[in-house]
Amino acid sequence: MTRQTLQDYLLSQNVSLDKKIKGFWYTQNEPQNYNDYTISAYLCSVARKYAPQLPIMLSREARPDIAERSEYGNCSYDIWLPHVWRYTPTYTRLHQALYDEVSWFYSLDTDGVCATPGVCGPAFAPVISQSGSNGAEDPVATNDGPHYRVISWVGWSNRITGWGYYHDDIFWDTRQNAPAPARPRISASLLREGFEDYEYLYIANGNRHPQPFVKESPDDTAMSVGYAVGSWQSDPTAIHAIRHELGLKIEGTRSDFPYLEITPNRPYGNYYIDFQDTSSGSSSSVNFDGKTWMAIGWDKYSVSKGYGWNSKYVGVPNTIEEGNPILRCIDVEQGNAIETTICYDDYNSPDEFHFALAPGVYTVTVAIGWPGKCRDDTEFVSINDVVFRNTSCSPCCSGVREYTNLVNVYPGANGAGLIMTFGNNLGYTILSYMKIETSSSSLPATPGGATPAPVPTPIPTPIPTPTPTPSPSCMCPCDCSDSGAVKQDVTVSKATARELNPLFCGWLVLCCLAWSFIIV
Repeated sequence: MTRQTLQDYLLSQNVSLDKKIKGFWYTQNEPQNYNDYTISAYLCSVARKYAPQLPIMLSREARPDIAERSEYGNCSYDIWLPHVWRYTPTYTRLHQALYDEVSWFYSLDTDGVCATPGVCGPAFAPVISQSGSNGAEDPVATNDGPHYRVISWVGWSNRITGWGYYHDDIFWDTRQNAPAPARPRISASLLREGFEDYEYLYIANGNRHPQPFVKESPDDTAMSVGYAVGSWQSDPTAIHAIRHELGLKIEGTRSDFPYLEITPNRPYGNYYIDFQDTSSGSSSSVNFDGKTWMAIGWDKYSVSKGYGWNSKYVGVPNTIEEGNPILRCIDVEQGNAIETTICYDDYNSPDEFHFALAPGVYTVTVAIGWPGKCRDDTEFVSINDVVFRNTSCSPCCSGVREYTNLVNVYPGANGAGLIMTFGNNLGYTILSYMKIETSSSSLPATPGGATPAPVPTPIPTPIPTPTPTPSPSCMCPCDCSDSGAVKQDVTVSKATARELNPLFCGWLVLCCLAWSFIIV
């Protein structure tokens, strides 16, 4: 079937060719390198030429080496499907704002595999491989409920509106003698609960999805539960309690938006960061060069602190160099007071450092390198999609070096800050310190110079510490019982929820090349 014929057929069947709802062409699965990205750009241009109404999807994060290829007309995809650890926050939001594109997460079987018993990666991982290998056809649904619930909260905070996984039958009772049609397992019910959590946020936002570079009213609520792939609430009682309070806000019996933690309002100004080992808790700020430097190590992102790392290796032990973590900070006792401490990823994986900050233009300086040494590292640093360093040191790069650029901090959700992508999988990048200073330069506050509509944000009141109480295992406002009994949400009655918006009563599953996509 040609692309044109596929478009005509879908239209003849009254299938909405809307990238946010139903029909699309899944063009390519997980392109891996520049040659693959060239094919992705070519397929995009072919689709635009022969079937311009047909939305197209690619299972890769939005990236310039696909979308900014002039030889293929700078063709970009309607739906990007990044793996949870490859999502590119700023570039994705730019494309959402400028081209009305959407992005969905997808999970793999190894996202939750533990390096050692009891020490696992920080990503939400609703499925896990029994053998530790992707595609081994032995995944099982995890028995840890928050891994399902937080997908939609993290999605809202990151302007992600869908989630995909290739092997959805593990969420259904498909045993040989099981009743037909297949009944949902508890894992499927928990997935639905999570997407109903998104419905609460959607209704609280005036029946609207969140927009990139706009501060939406429920953002503090969402971020306090799920800020990023590696930073989310694991306490099911807290998740239950905040949804209850959000329901009260929707009903009008609560005046403000609830939150568990709130990102500090760090004003426009100068900030200085010394990256050093803080694991012992004894580290303190450093006074040097007439400035006070914040001491920050490989801390997992904290909403209440407004800084930290989104990395799959936070807290994971090093299997190559036993006794040390993968993410290391050391004092090499060389250089000045801030050069002497350095941090690096022993597995050479890209990691994200987030620093909440008021919107505006900043002059940012990043110092990288090992004091007193000349190393043949392969260095990469990018902040809010401004590349500071992308160089293979040949024959070597000596000592600590500073690199400076202007950086624009956009408003809106967890994009309101600096997001540094640090390192790559080609070699070491050694991080020393960072200077963030106000700038007299003028850049547009939002893409294209547009000014986001102001959204009133009440001063939130923290919800009380929840007291565990017996509650239904399924909190859906719809009928959603594994046993067949009707269950009712603790906050919004079924009738009220349906009247407000039955957006997540069940879900829409689209199968394409064996993938299943849950669209919100």
